[in-house]
Formats: sequence, structure tokens, C-alpha cells
Amino acid sequence: YIRPLTGVDRIYPEYKIHAQASGRWSITNPPLGQIPANLRDIIIPDEDECWISWDSDQIELRLLAALAHDEPYLAAFARGDDVHSINCRDIFALPKGTPLDKDDPRRVFAKRFVYRLNYGGYAGSAGDIPGARQLGLDKHKLVEASNRYLAAHPAMLYWRENVAREISATGVSRTFMGRRRRMLGSSQAALREAYNHPLQGGAADVLNLTTIRIARELPYATIAYTCHDSAIWAVPMERAIEAQKVIEGIVAEP
Repeated sequence: YIRPLTGVDRIYPEYKIHAQASGRWSITNPPLGQIPANLRDIIIPDEDECWISWDSDQIELRLLAALAHDEPYLAAFARGDDVHSINCRDIFALPKGTPLDKDDPRRVFAKRFVYRLNYGGYAGSAGDIPGARQLGLDKHKLVEASNRYLAAHPAMLYWRENVAREISATGVSRTFMGRRRRMLGSSQAALREAYNHPLQGGAADVLNLTTIRIARELPYATIAYTCHDSAIWAVPMERAIEAQKVIEGIVAEP
């Protein structure tokens, strides 16, 4: 990441808005979305500008909760609970209220495990997730953990069944905004992508609409780059407070 930028005073990244099937942007030369957090300070705004950034918190899980009408998730989000800790307690059969910090290896594993399950992955093959072996999770225990998670979220099974029926009948998946993706390839691969598209594609829809609204309301602002579910905007230093208020209002809108 650093070597190609040595001696470079200003970068002109390439933005590809149609490179990924999910609709997410792809930024290259340099790949700003992939630069590790501890290296991002090598990219800075111009002297007379500042950057305002925002990040959607757990947006794919929130989309899934809404699409599946999953009451436990919806209630947890409404209360502001840490859903990854809740999932961790379900997966590892921990007593309710067991304290878990973000670096707890069980919570870290549970977060990755749940995303794997939500995207149609087979629980028994999740032993390749970092930390599974150290936690003593073999194939049998992983399947049991999956069953405990799904038992806590029965709406997920109904949602998956509906998605499978739709793909079998039409071969098409849509985001909540209606953006279509035709599924190709084997039936199992198509089904996994059908689980994925409403979530990653829906997050891309939200990002795109938010970008358009900010650009319309702040004609002096320029999008610097996006990174996963976050975006960084450049604005003149003297208009930073005004711009932050407008951006926050748009981004935090239900």
C-alpha cells in the first residue's frame, strides 16, 4: 500500500460504480477501501479542506432483521443492545447477561459465524473461521451452535425458504429498493448469492441514495472515498460545521 505512494503528493483514485455485482463501489489506484486502518493516515485532505465521515452501524444485519421480520433482532436494535454479544451468548449457550467485550474471542468468532450463516454458509464447514480451533469447535459443535442461533431467530428460516422459492421460480433477486440481479451458475451458488444480494445490495442502495442527497444539498462538498459501509466527504474548512449538521441529518434519517 505504501510503496506505490512514495513521493506522490496527490492521488487520483479510479471509482468504478458497476464493477461489483452487489452494486458496491470499487476504488483502485490506490485501493482506498482496502487500506488497513493503521495506514489510513497516509491519505489526508487538502490544507484548506476537512473531511467529514460517517459509517453505517451493522447495516446488513439491520436490513436482514427488517426483511425477515425478525423480532429478537428488531427489539435488540430498538433498545440499542449489542447484537453480536447476544448472538455469542446464544451460540455458546452462555448465561444471559454474561459480560463480553469486543475483543472476546467468542464474540469475535460469533460475529463472523453469524455472517457466514446469514449468507447461506454451511455451519459444519465454519471451522476455517479464525478462532474456531482455539475455541474447540469441531463440525458437530458448529452445527449445534448453528441450531441454537436459528432457534433464537426462527424468522430467519422462513425468510430463507421464501428466498429459495423465489430463486427457483424466477432466478431473480431484488434489494428492498427493487434493484434486480439475475442469478447465474449452479443452484447452490445462486441461492447463496440470493441470500447475499438483498443485504450487500441493499447497503449499496442506501450508500448511493445518501451520496446523491448529500451532493444535492451540499454542492460544495466532494466525496473523497467510500470504505465498506462508510463514506468520507471533503468540504471547505470554513463550512465544516454547517456541512456536518446537514450530513448528519441525512445519514441519521430513518
